[in-house]
Order: sequence, then C-alpha cells, then structure tokens
Amino acid sequence: HPYSRDGTLILNWVGMYSAFPVISGDMSYLRGKGNYRNYDAHFVPVSDKKGLACKPNQPFGFTEIVVFQNSACLPRYRVVVKPDINPSIPKAIPIISEEKDSHNTSQNKDSPLS
Repeated sequence: HPYSRDGTLILNWVGMYSAFPVISGDMSYLRGKGNYRNYDAHFVPVSDKKGLACKPNQPFGFTEIVVFQNSACLPRYRVVVKPDINPSIPKAIPIISEEKDSHNTSQNKDSPLS
C-alpha cells in the first residue's frame, strides 16, 4: 500500500497574479507543459474523483490550482493525520441546547451586548 495510516497534510498560502481557467477541452495542449501564455497559474474546476477538468457549465466537486514556481507556495499549516487510537470512544456530536445562557441575556447589565 503506497500510503501509510499516519500522514501529514500541508496547507499552503498560494500567491498568483493571473490564473488561466482550465476546462476539459484544454487538457490536450496543457498536459505536461508549463504555464500557458502569460498566466502564472491554472485554475481547474474538477468534476469527479478521477481528477478530470469540468466541461463548460458542468458542476464541479472541487477546485485545483496549479502553480509553476516553488516561490508561489508558502507552507502555512502542518496537519498531522492519525487513525483513531481508541475506537471505543464515541465521536463528538454537536449538542444544541434550548437553554438560554444567563451571560447573553438582556438581564446582564454589564454585558456590552445588552
């Protein structure tokens, strides 16, 4: 298996000036090449899990940005991904309470919100 159960996800700031919008018909002349004309990045709406660019007016599942210089990416966050170490502990479930918090009511005269 090429991937381990533990991993690291790096989130980057990406700097670009002008991104070329890519659709499925553009792939034949863009694949394996550098930036197109004077564009410094490619913006690709992706349609499915295969990573294919969308056709015009097709809904997308996610987007992809391709940059051509290392200096366009600045690593910002490192997220360590680990499997559940104790599967018997239930997952966090958001709880919506109908009770009013006494600190947020208009009866609290010291609150800047009242």
